[in-house]
Amino acid sequence: LTDDREGVMQVPQKIVLTDETGKYVTVKTGTAYAPRYVTVGAVSSSGNVEIVTGLRTGDQVVVVPGE
Repeated sequence: LTDDREGVMQVPQKIVLTDETGKYVTVKTGTAYAPRYVTVGAVSSSGNVEIVTGLRTGDQVVVVPGE
């Protein structure tokens, strides 16, 4: 586990899901929801995981289903 680092995109580890294609998070795109495949890095001591690739600033990641 690592400490949270500034300038690194992180999401709660519990929202990173895995299927036969790889690891993904759910993002909101307009009125729809879609999987976005990501590459993850280190896990912080606060339970967040670094997103190395797959997300951009401004992406709306679904943290709680239905939001």
